[in-house]
Amino acid sequence: MKLITIRPVYELTNVGRRYVAICDYQIIAEHFCSTDEWAKRDLGFYKTPDSQSFGEQRRALYSSLYPEGYEVIFSEEILTE
Repeated sequence: MKLITIRPVYELTNVGRRYVAICDYQIIAEHFCSTDEWAKRDLGFYKTPDSQSFGEQRRALYSSLYPEGYEVIFSEEILTE
């Protein structure tokens, strides 16, 4: 089972911040949004009933990359690249 970590990148600005999903030291998805909760939703932390949502599209990507399984966690630690 692979571990995917969603992390914020740099500090929050008045228009939002970049978030990335990382697995095995590789960025596998990214999204720009205004809050941690929206980042979790849009990067697949939560399962949603809408198969067309950003989050479900990300979950489909993760499933294709890691058919043996994965877990998504969120870290508040800011990544500074």
